Amino acid sequence: MAATAGPTLERCAGIVIGLGQLIDWIDRLRQRRTEVHVRVHAAFFGGLPPAYYFVNISNASPEREVTVTHVWFETQPRKHILEPTRQLPARIAPRSQWETWIPVAQVPARPPEVFRLARVQLADERIVESIERESLPEVGFIPG
Repeated sequence: MAATAGPTLERCAGIVIGLGQLIDWIDRLRQRRTEVHVRVHAAFFGGLPPAYYFVNISNASPEREVTVTHVWFETQPRKHILEPTRQLPARIAPRSQWETWIPVAQVPARPPEVFRLARVQLADERIVESIERESLPEVGFIPG
């Protein structure tokens, strides 16, 4: 009786591919993905009033740049953020962040719900919803 090998990747998948090739293919797919996070927090410039809502957009993609075309709060009425010093569209490099802001008094919503109401539209027309940004240092710089 001849000995036969047990199941192999080639036999299971129905195609011939080496394990190294499969790992390379999966890694290429992973690196092409686009992963964007949107977080909102309230803060002051220089610690002085008025208060602002800051919308932080993080491109967690390992290789792909993303372009932000619109930022708004999904309130009634909808409140778009049109900060002149933070022009849109904004390109965000891989593993980088960009942030814009709006005075709290201009947004018709309050914490905690306001932290989940920010929306960001990307150039591919996907819309990303926000969560509350927590664990911030007391003082910092605005990314992007």
